[in-house]
Amino acid sequence: MKAKGQVTMTLEDTFGAVTPQKRPEDFAALREIAIEEHAQKVVEDLDEIGRILKEKGLTLEELMESGRELRGELLEKEYGLKSEE
Repeated sequence: MKAKGQVTMTLEDTFGAVTPQKRPEDFAALREIAIEEHAQKVVEDLDEIGRILKEKGLTLEELMESGRELRGELLEKEYGLKSEE
């Protein structure tokens, strides 16, 4: 903290765990780099989820159907509403 109460933050403090691999020239470039790197991480995580589901023999359609069933059960239990099937 500086004398006038100003706080200087590092790039890591500002953008969390993702540290830009490239050095930005300005804030707009930093934002673009951070978004690009976060998007890349999301895609990698989704690929990993897909791989695990495939290993377990589950499909996206099965997961969506089970989610519909669970939501219907919750609607009935919490609010007394019957879901339309």
